[in-house]
Parts: sequence; structure tokens; C-alpha cells
Amino acid sequence: VPSRCIVNMCNLSTTCTETQCHSPTAGTCVYKTTCDRFDQDAIGCSGTVNCLYVSATQKCVPKVLCNTYMMNATCNTEDCQMRCIGDVLCDLITSGTMGTCVPKLCDSTAGASCDATTCDAKSAVTSGNSAYRPGDRPTQLFPGTYTMATRFGVAISISAGFSIGDQLIFIGYNMPQFIATFDYDRGFLSVRGSGNASMFTQLMQNVRFASSSTEDHVRTITWTMLESSATTIGPVHLTAMQVFVEYIPSPQISRTAAAAQCAGRKIGNATGRLASFATVSELIAVMGVVGGTENGWIAGQGKIVSGSAVWSWDTLVAGPSVMYRGDSLTGVSTTFTNFYSGEPVSMNAGEMRYIAMTATGKWVTYASQVSSSVGGYYCMYDEAMATGAMTGAVSMEPFGCLPKLCAHTEQSACELDARCHFDATTGSCSISKCYNKDDVNSCAKVAGCFFDATTQTCTEAKPAPVDVCSALSASDCMKNPACLVRDGTCTMGCGMYPNEESCANDPSCIMEDGQCVKGLCGSTNKESCLQNPMCVFGANGCAPNDCLTKQSQTECSADPTCEYLAGSAPPCQVKQCMYSSEMMCITDPTCGWDGTKCGRNGCGLKTQTDCLAASGVCSWNGNTSQCVRAQCAFTNQSSCELFTDASTKIAMCQWTILSGAPTCSPRDLTDISKAMAAAAAGPTNTDCTVTTKDYTGLLVALIIAVLLLGAFLIFIVYRQRKVAAASDMGFSSYTGGEDEMAPGYMAPEMN
Repeated sequence: VPSRCIVNMCNLSTTCTETQCHSPTAGTCVYKTTCDRFDQDAIGCSGTVNCLYVSATQKCVPKVLCNTYMMNATCNTEDCQMRCIGDVLCDLITSGTMGTCVPKLCDSTAGASCDATTCDAKSAVTSGNSAYRPGDRPTQLFPGTYTMATRFGVAISISAGFSIGDQLIFIGYNMPQFIATFDYDRGFLSVRGSGNASMFTQLMQNVRFASSSTEDHVRTITWTMLESSATTIGPVHLTAMQVFVEYIPSPQISRTAAAAQCAGRKIGNATGRLASFATVSELIAVMGVVGGTENGWIAGQGKIVSGSAVWSWDTLVAGPSVMYRGDSLTGVSTTFTNFYSGEPVSMNAGEMRYIAMTATGKWVTYASQVSSSVGGYYCMYDEAMATGAMTGAVSMEPFGCLPKLCAHTEQSACELDARCHFDATTGSCSISKCYNKDDVNSCAKVAGCFFDATTQTCTEAKPAPVDVCSALSASDCMKNPACLVRDGTCTMGCGMYPNEESCANDPSCIMEDGQCVKGLCGSTNKESCLQNPMCVFGANGCAPNDCLTKQSQTECSADPTCEYLAGSAPPCQVKQCMYSSEMMCITDPTCGWDGTKCGRNGCGLKTQTDCLAASGVCSWNGNTSQCVRAQCAFTNQSSCELFTDASTKIAMCQWTILSGAPTCSPRDLTDISKAMAAAAAGPTNTDCTVTTKDYTGLLVALIIAVLLLGAFLIFIVYRQRKVAAASDMGFSSYTGGEDEMAPGYMAPEMN
């Protein structure tokens, strides 16, 4: 800026060839304001900070400072990343917490000099889109005139195509009645305040878009008039989904209250409902613009239907739609799902669980509709119903000299860009085979790729694993601990995840002893493996029972230890009620004896509603939330008469023939009470038979024993007297037995 008022030579120029002038856009001629004002002036250029004089071209150009922002060759700090984003000569390439700041490959203002090796010269945008040049001055978004007033303000969002470096700017220095906040992570601008139609027009005309990013894709920017003063993230109009969506913070709100409050909110004539998702792109879109910082209720819920868990969307518009069957171990998705590791958990009959979405977009379930870990809820409004809504959209498309995808010249940039693959042999960067795979399953189906939860991108595994899975059948795949079946395809398993976040992000995997293993029978030791009745431990370690690996009904039915249940997940299950005796069979209230073998009695798979409708045959057990056989609902006499009370062993049923039809019915309560009282009192005299025992043989035996004992005692006394008599007579020897005296023995003299 000159120190005094002078004639604007550039404005008067007809050719704009003057050294101090240039033409940034067609039909304009303005003064140069950066280093280029010192073109052909080596001294002036060298004396200017951050400018560099190129002798060969006699140009003064800005110094490239990207490397100076980094520490230890990385750009991981917020300070480095903000400096890099703010420098029009630099590009920030990030992957999770890692980043690098590298020189821009292309100068967006370059015309004929655009390097075709790494860049594309884009001079026009698609019809209907508004144009902007990356790194250039902010572009006005909404130049029109508006006829409506605003009571609460407006929500403006980069609802599709947001990239790091994109900004929405509100020039509000002359509009103090409006307060603007911009969320750099979501690309969301909230302008709150009230004003008449003229003020609202000025507000909208003061909104600008600018970007330092050279990513060549369209940004969709939508605005929606706020219809309440509540603090929300949103509402955002997602035109591709044809919905409006918002996140409403509300600590510890119950799911019932969240659904009711959604239903009480409106955009135009559209009534709100808890959010649901049909595809991964819908989830990414919602989380990108309104993702909360804590768990928030969404419309999913689960319950037991025909013996198997069924998870569905409980929406107010289209009605419940099934998205998943079973639990985290054996479940099968019927549409898109995004459950957290270990979810959904198994449920008992009659139980219900409710889904909330975490800050990362993963789904967790709760047995109660109230939880201290839920901090809000997601509301959706259908566009078709939102007649009268104050909303609008504009599409911004970049033009100029823009970089080609994966044309990086620096190894660090190529390796950090998840879309790209660096070939160490050739030193070249190319598009990765993992590119454009947006979810866990589609990513895992590409050999050597895994879905990195820290970056939410499909990434090349390093080093590349040996693929031992893709050639396996689904049955063999389930038995191999290194593999997983995904949508009928055998893919590499959980062991390829390098971090706990990515392991937990895959609902088929769990962390055990520091390793990422399969959730179903992935235990690394025998003891924990066998704790799961669905698992067996063999030469290859822990694996699912063979029944769970069978894919067809024919294959399942051919195995006598398996049974095919169409509503279960997987449908081939380990056979239940395999008791060999009738007594053991009928003791299990879910089983029945058909005269030769034991099998399910048909009650155990019923819902509570169906169970109650089958009164007399089935009965609902409220303690176990299970449908069981009704008391004495036996169809054969043997089982009827065998069935006893478990504790008293008293027969509870009786087989009778009424009107020619034999039936099993409960015994009369009076009879049962008498039997129970008698059992408690013990036996009576009337229940006993007097038996006289014959003791003659025993008495004879005792008399003989006494006589023999007396004879033996007489003999002992007699013998002792003979010995004493011989001693008194002075006999020198005695031959009367084994106690004889030695020859020459003289008895001692008696006093």
C-alpha cells in the first residue's frame, strides 16, 4: 500500500503488462501484492522476508516453508497443522494422529504452465455449480434476496465433500445481533440471532466459502432456518439422503423421552423421528456433519422372535425393518449395520434391547431405556414431508490447476495418504487397491486391506499378509482361526488388525490376552474355548461346532446332531433335547417325547405373544422370560404318568378318557395336596405290614458257641493244675506237653 494517494496505474492500464500489475481473473488488472511485485528486482526481492528471487526467470516467488513448520519430520501438533493449512503453498496430509506438511504439487492459479505430469488444468465447472479457486479469496455463497425473517438464526453446513482446509466465514462486524460459531472438524457454521427479512438477507450475503485444500471434488453447502433456540448440532440438510438431521445434547435422557422429543420437533411440516441408516454412506454423512461427542439414541432395537434375536429400525414413517438377526457371535446382517465389538449381545426370550450410537459411529445396546452413558439423541426429518421448510443449497466446485490423485512426489505424503500405494522398488506413488472401500466388510474382502478405525479408511496392511483364506469354502473358513466369513466370502481374519481400536471396530472380533481374535470361538486357550457350548477344541485350536459351519438345510439335516431353524442365525444349530430317556426328556419344559425319541416341543421358539395365544399347550415363564410346555400338555400316556414334581416326586398329571378322547390333564389339587401332606408326614401303621421274624437258627448258633467256649475254658484250667501238681512232687521231668522241664532240672526249695 503506497504511503500517499497515487494514481492507480493498473486500473488505468489497457494491457495489464506493467511490471507492478497482473490479471488474476479475466477482465481485471490489479497491483501485485505478494512477492511477485518484485519481479525483475533482485535486490527488492532478497530484502523481503519469505521471498526468493529466481535468476533464470527473473521472478520473485514466495519461499516454500512447509518443512519449517514440522518437528522431527512430522506435522502431528495442532500448531504445525494450522500453519500448514494456512499456507497456500503447503498441503497437510494426515493419517489418524500422524501428519506431514509438504509443498503443494500444483499452483491453482497456474494457467498454461500447469504441470500435466502431476496436475490437471481445470478451466470450467459443471453446469449449475458455483466455482471457486483453492487458496484464493473467499467466495460469496448466497447473493440473493430473502423475504423471510428469522427468529433464531440459521444453520449452514458443508454437508457433503468436506475436506481439511474448507471454511465457512460469516462477516458479521456490522451485524452485532448475530453470533456465529464455526466447527472446523465438521464444517458446520451456526449463526444465532433474530432479525427481519432485510437483516436475514444481509446475514446470508455475508457468508463466504474459502479453502486451502486442492481436493478436486464438489462441496455441497446447505442452509436451514433454525426453528428453536435449543442448543443443537444441526439441523443439516443432507440432500443425497433427502433428510434433515440433527444431534440434540441431553444428558441421561431416556430413549422413550428422546423418541417423544424427536416427534415433537419439526422442520417445516416434517415431524422428527429417531435416526436410522440404510447404508454406510448415510452413516458417514450424518457423523461427518452432526456426530455427537457422547452416545446418542437412534431408532434401532432388538427382541426375540421365534427363538432368535431380531434387530430392526423402529421408525415412525416406514415401520420396523429388520437389519440383523442373532448376536455378535453367530449373527447375520440383512442390511447395513455398524455394531461395536461384542455387540449385539445375546438376549433371553421376552427381553428387549435398545441401540445408541457412539461418537465414532459404532452402535452399542442397552437393556434399559435409561442409561447414564447416553448424552443425547439423533433426530431425522424426511425431506418429502418438510413442506414449508426454510432451506437451500449451493454446490461449490474447484477450478484451476489441481493435483491428480496420488501424484505425490514425496514418499511420506504417499504413505500417509490412505488412498495411495508407495512402490519402494520404483519409488512411485499410485492409487491403492484399498481405495474407495468405505466399510469393514467391503474393505476386508480386498486381500491385504483392513479398515483402520483411527482414520476411518480402508488401509493397506504392512507388511502385506499371506492370503490363506480367499480360496476356502465358507464351511472351511469358519473352522480356520485365521479367517472370517463375510457375506458368504472367506476373508482374512481379525489377526491383521494392528491396533485395539480397529479390532473393536469390527463386530466379528474381540481383544483377548492382547490379541485380536474371532468373537465366535476365537479363544487362544482350551479352557476359555470350551466355556462356550458352541465351540470345540481340536488340532487347529478353537473352532465352532460343526453344525454352525453347515451352509445348507440339506447338509444340516443330514447330521443327526444338528437341526435347521430358518429364523436363527446361523440357521443350522446344535440340536437340543437329545435326551436318551423319556423321564429326562419330559423334565426339560422345552422338550417332548414322541414315543421313541426326544425333540423340541414347539413352545421354546415362540414369542411371548404367540406363547400366550397357545394357552393350554404352552405357558410363559416370567422368571426366565421363556415359553415352555404347559403343565401336563403331553400327548401320550407314558409321559403323562411319568411326569412328577421335581422336589416331591409326586405325580402331577393323570391320563383320562373323556368322550372317547384320551387326554393328559393336571391332577385334582385336593389329591395333590393330600399326597404332599402324606409325603411330608412320613409312613403310618395303615401303610405297613407286620412281619414276624424266626430267630431259632440264631439261638441254636448262640448255644453252640457258648458250649464250645465253656469247654475251652475247662481245658485251660485242667492243664494249669497238672503243671502245678508236677512241680510240688519234685519230678525231674515231665512229658505232659510243650512246657516240659529240661533234664536235670531241680525245682527250687519251697519255703
